[in-house]
Amino acid sequence: MLYDVNYFIKKFEAIPEEKWCRGYLTDPFDSEKHCALGHCGNICDKHSREPAALNSLFRKYELMVTLVNDLNYIKLFKSPTPKGRILAALYYIKSKEQQVEISDPPVTVEDIIGEQVVIENTFELCSFLATGSVT
Repeated sequence: MLYDVNYFIKKFEAIPEEKWCRGYLTDPFDSEKHCALGHCGNICDKHSREPAALNSLFRKYELMVTLVNDLNYIKLFKSPTPKGRILAALYYIKSKEQQVEISDPPVTVEDIIGEQVVIENTFELCSFLATGSVT
């Protein structure tokens, strides 16, 4: 199973708003309510790859699933509900992934001057950037 951003968007969009909670994997007063990780399964089960994949996806963009789910402090993800914040974060991640896919490939020094250059230290780097050659 491929657990990518599109998988999680589709999964979480399908879960009704009233089935979400914050502060717990599973709401202790209503076992049908879960946080984002709780909707992915038991995070303590070593065979459950879905919650680990969600955590990994968020960490790749320096986010934490639990903080986005439980708190409304991240200005990018303003929503009064955990579902809204998680989906906003997933769409943010999706936009970041698309930016990476469509960006130009990196340009190397070799591409610019037609020969390989070895830059040994910061001074040589600054020199190259200023003059186009390493002395």
